[in-house]
Amino acid sequence: MKEEVKAAIKKMKHIKATGPDNNSVELIEALEDFGIGKVTHLLNEIYDTEQIPTDLSKSIFIALPKKPGATECELHRTISLMSHITKILLKIIMLRIRNKSHILINKTWYSYHIKAKQKPKKIKLANIQIEIIDCFSSTIE
Repeated sequence: MKEEVKAAIKKMKHIKATGPDNNSVELIEALEDFGIGKVTHLLNEIYDTEQIPTDLSKSIFIALPKKPGATECELHRTISLMSHITKILLKIIMLRIRNKSHILINKTWYSYHIKAKQKPKKIKLANIQIEIIDCFSSTIE
């Protein structure tokens, strides 16, 4: 899991606004192995208890006007600020699902996906059998 945390942090964008917990990717990177170890420990706790702490599940939603003086909802776009630790967790989950699903997707669709570098508009989910539980079956250390 430690290597997955390092890989997820490496892929994350830097100098981004933090969520309610005020922990940034830069902070975790600055703490080097200690920071990676603490994040790994926290994610292992989440895995073992199957509970995400409430402070990690909170987000801040901000409505930004598309044009100056906007007063109606349609004239705003919404951004959300979430914990960077939650983003690391989500990246790890997505990578595990992607790794497992690539094995199960037939080679024709997979090669199309790689060549086109975009998702087809419709995917027949009935032909793809993914067991999400398998994504987490690896031993976490």
